[in-house]
Amino acid sequence: MTPKEYVKVLEIQFAVLLNRILFSNESGEMMETIVCEKKQYQAIDLAKLVFAVCVVILHCQILDKSNSFEYVIDKVLLRSAVPFFFVVSGYFFAESFRKNPGGIALKKYILRLLFPLAIFELFNCVVKLVEFTVTGKELDYSIYIIAKSIIGYPLGALWFMKACIIGAIILYPFMKKQKAFIGVLIGLLLYSFALLCNNYYFIIQNTCLDSIIHQYISIFDTARNGLFVGFPLLGLGVLLHDVHKNNRGGGILFALLSLGMLMAE
Repeated sequence: MTPKEYVKVLEIQFAVLLNRILFSNESGEMMETIVCEKKQYQAIDLAKLVFAVCVVILHCQILDKSNSFEYVIDKVLLRSAVPFFFVVSGYFFAESFRKNPGGIALKKYILRLLFPLAIFELFNCVVKLVEFTVTGKELDYSIYIIAKSIIGYPLGALWFMKACIIGAIILYPFMKKQKAFIGVLIGLLLYSFALLCNNYYFIIQNTCLDSIIHQYISIFDTARNGLFVGFPLLGLGVLLHDVHKNNRGGGILFALLSLGMLMAE
């Protein structure tokens, strides 16, 4: 074979290979998957923007609760925002875990949240200490309140980040053993307890659970934390990721479950 013929054969082989890369079904499916995921992530980004606005409106308390329409907006739409962010955080935590199996994903997730949490919690504690000093509160009381906020419910709106960290730590063993579904089932029971403490206390009022809720609230103030809220909702996000990526059945069921948990909050 002459050098020219050899070069010609290489050109033909290269053309065939290029044709397979550009026009094969596998490549087309891969490109279609990438485009679909990009559109899905764009939809999630849009939803995050909408729910971020909902959080602002909720904390501004500008809605008239006596108006039935605004009351529904407040109790259904606006209060779905924080659970939505938990579920989305769980979804992307699972995506990171899929790419970096083992403790790497958990470490990255915790460090990404721990740094801003520490900075803002320190700032809030300093502001609170100055406030207590100016208003003449005793030092022991000031230290007690600040310590309680660090251990339990943080000052300001930092409970979300702390709940994500604690929830991810609890959820990690279930993910490692590929038992996220069991984690979600346990989480549903814990989340039910949180709902009874926070919004649906009237259901168990004057029952045997009443005293249990009272004792818990007297110590921890609220059930909005990593155990009762962060773990269940992050787990739901992980499970939705598992269903979506592995094309498993039950996607509609889990979507309805997610919607129900969002609206229940």
